[in-house]
Amino acid sequence: LPRRLHSSWELLAVTSFGILTAITLLAVGAIYSKTLAEGGLRHTLALTSTVGLNAQVRIQNRPLGPADYQNLRVAVEETLDERLGTLVRNTQRSGRAQGNLPLVMTEDGRPPSRGGPKGQPFFLTDFEKHAKIVEGRWPEADPIFHDKGVKMEMVVGKQTASNMGWEVDDQVYMVPFSADISERVEFTLVGLVEPIDPSEEYWMTWVSYYFNAQDLDPWTVAPIYLSEEAFFNGLGARYPSLLGDYWWFLFLDIGSLTADTAGPTKVAIGGLEKNLNNMFPRSLVLSLLEKTITDYQRELTLARVPIFLFLSLVV
Repeated sequence: LPRRLHSSWELLAVTSFGILTAITLLAVGAIYSKTLAEGGLRHTLALTSTVGLNAQVRIQNRPLGPADYQNLRVAVEETLDERLGTLVRNTQRSGRAQGNLPLVMTEDGRPPSRGGPKGQPFFLTDFEKHAKIVEGRWPEADPIFHDKGVKMEMVVGKQTASNMGWEVDDQVYMVPFSADISERVEFTLVGLVEPIDPSEEYWMTWVSYYFNAQDLDPWTVAPIYLSEEAFFNGLGARYPSLLGDYWWFLFLDIGSLTADTAGPTKVAIGGLEKNLNNMFPRSLVLSLLEKTITDYQRELTLARVPIFLFLSLVV
């Protein structure tokens, strides 16, 4: 009997030691797995450019009228806040009229039936903080309306002016309706601009568009910068039925992502495009973040397999 009790205590001690060892190994394995997840996420994100991980929201074929834009802006920004919340550290907005509006150099000039230069007025918030005047000045005058159109001041990229043969103080006329060529938008070129830092994150890889005329056979499209106020209170107020595209550039706080929040963030980005398409068909959300997180999750699963196998054998 004493020997049997002695053996029972030995068995209990050995069993307890085994259980404690297994629990310790499981705890260590969990810590290692968590560390692997966090380190893997940091490594994966570091391999992708910051600009690529940011997000762009594009809403296509919307009227330029100020009232329509305000309704659009409220709906989009409420959806962005609901889906991405504090992950967004900064936002810029942009809008462009469709690039099919003929340009002529005289007030009574007739646009060619095919080919010829086109104008594409655009706005981009904070543009004047990230571009510099190399000749002339920034627009100052408010739009002036008259019976057959509107007069406005514009600036263009230095390279655009060179391609189009324009100089500061030139007048350029844009024809908004092919059915009524007497209706004109009169632009006065008041300044030529260049980017302060072409590689800056602010430009979201679009820097060439804003400053360079685009050769789109059989015509050339000249981007024309207007302030957001002039874009809507001048062009949009006069021609609310003209169509354009709008962008929201979302600069994301990638450093705040963790292994625990990566999955929900991927779901949020995927759901963002679905929500916007339900309200505004043909909406697009462009970002490498969703694919990057998917790749990370796949690689993490493969990296954890040896850990799971080892722990299962020990237990």
